[in-house]
Amino acid sequence: MLRYSAALASPHRNNVLSEVLAGKRRWTIADCHDDERLFQATVVRPLRELKYEGIIWALSETEVHVADRSQITAVEILGKIARPAGP
Repeated sequence: MLRYSAALASPHRNNVLSEVLAGKRRWTIADCHDDERLFQATVVRPLRELKYEGIIWALSETEVHVADRSQITAVEILGKIARPAGP
C-alpha cells in the first residue's frame, strides 16, 4: 500500500491537524475573512489531505452557487477521527 508523502502535504496541514485533534469539527469561510482562496488553501485542501491519509473518515462540504460560480463556504468532519501514527 502506498503511503501519502508528508513532503507533498500542504504547509497548512499540521495547523489543521492540530485543530482537529483539539476537537474542532467545522470551519466556515468567515474564519478566513470571507477570502475564498485563503479558505481553500488553509482549510479545504488540508482537510482533504487528512481524509486521503485516512485520519478523517468523511467530509461534508457546503457549496453555494452564485452567478454561474460555485464556492465552498463551509466544511465539516463527519464520523471518526484516527490519530496519526507517530514517527
